[in-house]
Amino acid sequence: MTFSNLIGNPIAKEILTRLIASKKIPHAFLLTGPSGIGKRKFALELAKGIMGQEHVRKIESGNHPDLRIFSPEGKSGMHPVASIHQLQDQMALKPFEADSRVFIIDDADRMLPTSSNALLKTLEEPEDRNYIILITSQADDVIPTIHSRCRTIPFFSINEKELYQLIKERSDKPDPEAKRLAFLSHGSIGKALSLLDSPLDPKRDLLIEILSSSSFNAVHLSSPITKLEQLLSVKTEDDSDSTRYYIEVDSLFEEIYYWYRDLHLLALGVSPDFVFHLDHLNLLQQKDKSSLPSLEKVGKLLEECRLAVHRSIKLKTVLEYLFCQIT
Repeated sequence: MTFSNLIGNPIAKEILTRLIASKKIPHAFLLTGPSGIGKRKFALELAKGIMGQEHVRKIESGNHPDLRIFSPEGKSGMHPVASIHQLQDQMALKPFEADSRVFIIDDADRMLPTSSNALLKTLEEPEDRNYIILITSQADDVIPTIHSRCRTIPFFSINEKELYQLIKERSDKPDPEAKRLAFLSHGSIGKALSLLDSPLDPKRDLLIEILSSSSFNAVHLSSPITKLEQLLSVKTEDDSDSTRYYIEVDSLFEEIYYWYRDLHLLALGVSPDFVFHLDHLNLLQQKDKSSLPSLEKVGKLLEECRLAVHRSIKLKTVLEYLFCQIT
């Protein structure tokens, strides 16, 4: 069993391949790393390795009775305790077709405290022939006692060369444009594919408009911040992923961090080749760099704001607070 068809993360591939070959597979895994880098695809490949090659086709079709994927539910985008109880009930049954049963918990950081405690009891007393794979891009939000009972597999951003190759395979973009999109993807497969589908992102344009403002005046920024919140809140007709909003907000805060990182690099005289927002280099160069907040301060503020949004505080309120504090 190999993971050779997947992009990036060679160390994770090696570890998982070795575990499967040894037949000494832990009952619980925690796949951690940035969003959009393919952790869910790795989880499905791991499920194939656990359940056996004869089950690959059904797993890929999404119809295998011994593979269950749990995603956050409802407007709050959380895992309710009822889902964990459902998992526990199914673990008490024998597998239907395979020798083993696999449960994948996506966005494991979005468990209610009661859900985490219920899952912890299951992890403390694992059932034979049952395997749990937790996936998260916010490892610090998963309680330490769950961490300690899982085999953690760290994942990292995809290198620019691999993203460039992916873009060339999926499109007819000329080399300069493919390289630019790979650069703007910031190590994310999901971001690369999103840029291919919709290279013009009005949300990002609005954010750049806000960040490049001469001053963060609440009245002046009220309109673009309101528009940004509205764009992030729009759902498509087939959008059933209740966590999409939170993923996009996390991406937005990441963009803000990179903006200030770029400003610090330029203030130090570093080559523009290392700037993330290369497509807006002129705006970065025009920005006053005499009184930049430290990156430590920016990082702490962004984490505070991220947690506030995840606790259902309105994004407009959070952004207004952020830009008031960041100056």
